[in-house]
Amino acid sequence: MKPAITTDNACSAYTGALKIYSDANYQGSMICFIGTGWADLTQYWLFWPVSWNDQASSFYGGCNNGTFYQNVDKNTHTGWGNSQSFGGAYNWGGNFDGLNGHLPNDSLSAILITSSCNY
Repeated sequence: MKPAITTDNACSAYTGALKIYSDANYQGSMICFIGTGWADLTQYWLFWPVSWNDQASSFYGGCNNGTFYQNVDKNTHTGWGNSQSFGGAYNWGGNFDGLNGHLPNDSLSAILITSSCNY
């Protein structure tokens, strides 16, 4: 199942969504995911013709649990390789900085949301 997705301004006010930011410390462009399933970031545009693949610098987990992946299988649109778990209460997030089990900056390619308060 592919997550429902929104990139409109309403998403920025919704605390339950998984939010991915193009810059560190929750800055820059943002894309939000609501629901459960896989998200292949090569399939979503940051701006034409650049996808969100390898563009993320920070995240806010909302009320979601899952795994971030450094690689994506372009046939199955699922993640593989180096990974980072995410989850917990609201306001949980951080930078992709390569420290303490986080993926390196600009290396996120796929997301698996396994549970969410949204669905």
